[in-house]
Amino acid sequence: MSFAEGGYGMIANDSSSEAGYAWINHNRTNEIIKKSAFECDYLLVQVHAGVEEINIPLPEWRARYKELIDLGASAVICSSSTYSTRCGSL
Repeated sequence: MSFAEGGYGMIANDSSSEAGYAWINHNRTNEIIKKSAFECDYLLVQVHAGVEEINIPLPEWRARYKELIDLGASAVICSSSTYSTRCGSL
């Protein structure tokens, strides 16, 4: 499964019929992970979140990732942007 932190384009509520991406802190995320873990042998959860250009997750994100393991994820694979954006002419 793949999730990301909140931002433009996330699915924030259950009644949305528009396209978007799965928000890691959606009110149904924990339930979805528990159910999925029960239905499969291994559950890999990929999360794109956190502060850019920091090599380790903040304590708050580490706690959330540990919670995902406690909910049934076999592994949590984390990523965040590590590239700076440069504006102006090349």
